[in-house]
Amino acid sequence: MSQAKPCPICHNPPGPVVFKKESEGALWVRCEGCGLVYKVHERPEPGDSADYYRDGKMRETVPYRYGDSSSATPEAAFEEKYELQWERFLKAKGCLDKASSVLEIGCGSGGFLYIAAPNVERCVGVELDEELAAFCRTRLKLDVRDKPLNEIDFGGKEFDLICMFHVLEHFYDPGSFLVEAIKLLKPGGRLAIEVPCFDDALVQAFDLKKFQELYFVPHHELYFTQNSLSRLLGDSGLQFQFSSFNEYGLANHLNWLQNDSPVKGASRQSGRGYQVTSFKKTPRNVEFVNSLNPWLRRINGEYKDILASRGFFDTIFCMAQKG
Repeated sequence: MSQAKPCPICHNPPGPVVFKKESEGALWVRCEGCGLVYKVHERPEPGDSADYYRDGKMRETVPYRYGDSSSATPEAAFEEKYELQWERFLKAKGCLDKASSVLEIGCGSGGFLYIAAPNVERCVGVELDEELAAFCRTRLKLDVRDKPLNEIDFGGKEFDLICMFHVLEHFYDPGSFLVEAIKLLKPGGRLAIEVPCFDDALVQAFDLKKFQELYFVPHHELYFTQNSLSRLLGDSGLQFQFSSFNEYGLANHLNWLQNDSPVKGASRQSGRGYQVTSFKKTPRNVEFVNSLNPWLRRINGEYKDILASRGFFDTIFCMAQKG
């Protein structure tokens, strides 16, 4: 490893390699201290990584990961994640009221802020992808800035809630980024964090090489476990509580196991599991499908319960509080 770096959280030397991507001259190693998986470059690192987000290059990976050729557009991204954004809002709404202010860092196509805006006094978003930011401003009428966080002037105002959903994994030095975010929180303010979890069954239990090719993407510097995220948040002086979960369920996992690919529309199916929607509309068939879909939802829930009981999660959700 020509550019070996210590763990960015606990500063231990690099541990064993967990995945190597020859095409990008990068590999991911696991810290034996805190369990964090982080990227190490074997070749010189690329230039300004912000351009990767501004130009929409990150969104180009979405169709391959989620099995839907339309999912790279702002409109499709908004629709596909809308149900998930409602679930996120329901987790956060307990700390909000009509006088609250919300900042979302990495707001994407704006679904969360669109839901939150009628329920609070002020919503602001940060999104480097210029097309997504423009979509939020023009179509959703949201206040979204398309500059890095440290270049934005918020007028000295602090926020009651700061959200970063699938953001921390994009920074090699997440501690420094958290410090900047915490400065923008009011005393007692909350920080809602969601990140991919390395204890994903498709990585740890099934060990699917083709899935790993898509899982380890160039814009992810880090893959957290609850232990490594606990260490990071504790070092930042935050109080926190986890509620990890599996966004993707039985249908998607079975498709990976059988076909080495995600089920089509996996991101839309994620919360509910597979449902039958295409069938001949006869009274007999409608009755059949109306009986079948609740059963499919039930076995999807049971499958996720089995995963959780064995410590397998694809997503970590955490609510933290500033002292």
